[in-house]
Amino acid sequence: MLEKIFEVEEKHTALSVGSGSLRVLSTPYLSAFMENVGFELVEKIVENGETSVGTYIEVKHLKASKVGSKIRIIGKIVEKNNKRIKIDIKAYENESLVGECLHERVIINIEKFMSKIY
Repeated sequence: MLEKIFEVEEKHTALSVGSGSLRVLSTPYLSAFMENVGFELVEKIVENGETSVGTYIEVKHLKASKVGSKIRIIGKIVEKNNKRIKIDIKAYENESLVGECLHERVIINIEKFMSKIY
């Protein structure tokens, strides 16, 4: 399990990223906070020369959060099938659930992966 706290800044708002017209936490940034927790959680189990890449994210943004809010993200691995990892992630503002997500990552060899894209 991994827990991190993110503070909502103006750059994280729907108005700033163009996903809406209000100064509230945008869904794209909530998703990014959640994916960051998933990434850091999987980094704890990869071997030297490996990392993980996100392959799937399903996010429910349940409640608005204003600038200055502190968002607590908690992630836990719920399934590991060879190199494929499924992570359950929840986001809270105080004790209120503001978002939840199912996130998948795949562990890859960095050198091999990068050689295929250049």
